[in-house]
Amino acid sequence: YVVEAPDVLSVAVRSYGANEAILESINGDHLVESDGSLNLGEEVGSVQVGGLTLAELPARIQDSLQGEVPDAQVAVSVSVPNSRVYYIITEGNGSDDTVMRNPALGGETVRDALAYFPDMDWTEKNVWMARPAGDAEGSEEILTVNVAEVLEDGDSSTNYSLEPGDRVFLASPPDFW
Repeated sequence: YVVEAPDVLSVAVRSYGANEAILESINGDHLVESDGSLNLGEEVGSVQVGGLTLAELPARIQDSLQGEVPDAQVAVSVSVPNSRVYYIITEGNGSDDTVMRNPALGGETVRDALAYFPDMDWTEKNVWMARPAGDAEGSEEILTVNVAEVLEDGDSSTNYSLEPGDRVFLASPPDFW
């Protein structure tokens, strides 16, 4: 996992003899800012974490604490993976549209997205996926999903792997169909 804005990281620092006020400002959840920095409080300041892996974070934070907490033992985890999400958008003939935001931690597929709706009558839905295309800003690739094959026949050809930024659309056909 590579940390990016606006992930929320949980930081836990243990130190014997350190100033309790400093530890209180460091320990807890912190938002990764748009510039990739993590604000650890007034005494410590900000540390650059954007682009680092979870394995690299403890050492980076520990280095930034040397002046205030020299014997720090640091643990870091992702509390809210805001930078890695996909969306499920249900459309209902112009009303009752909803957007669900889900973490894309790796390994999720269209079938996983459909599982959020166990009582859905899929015979009445058109399902497709929009994926940001890297070639031009604002461009996207549209991928059609064959729900019957994905859910009933076990055919994985349209059970696409979900990536951050993907949008899975579940739409009712227009009334005039």
